[in-house]
Amino acid sequence: TVQDYAAPALKNISVFRCDASGNPSDSGLNFSVKADASFSSIAGKNAVTLNARYKAAGGSYGSAHTLTPGTATVLGPILTTATYVVEIAATDALGLKSVTEVTIPTAIVAMNLRKGSNGVAFGKYSEHERTLELPEGWSIRIGNTVLTEAMIRKLL
Repeated sequence: TVQDYAAPALKNISVFRCDASGNPSDSGLNFSVKADASFSSIAGKNAVTLNARYKAAGGSYGSAHTLTPGTATVLGPILTTATYVVEIAATDALGLKSVTEVTIPTAIVAMNLRKGSNGVAFGKYSEHERTLELPEGWSIRIGNTVLTEAMIRKLL
């Protein structure tokens, strides 16, 4: 009998900085990850596993941690001063995979002067030398005008 089949798909993904108990915290030393997946059961002969692994931005992934679908898992520890990338994967019994990456920014601070005074960030920790940094989603405003990326590129 031919069965309908669709590759697994991740859904209901939630990833955020938290404290050791899983409570949201902008300066958390851990992160909470939760996801679910849809998949074809193929008459009960197929299953899906969920895994998460993480790395400091620009680094290498560590080992994978098994997730329980729909249940938050606290992972860490992580540094407040670094951005992390979390990879969540759903893999079915046939070996097909759905993968999503989520970025966890540094902890939120009003302003941070990089060690050695060679970088500054507003709203986050400075992660790059000789750079002025803003968190993703922030903008620069002069009077009532918000500078867009296109406007800045024209100036360069």
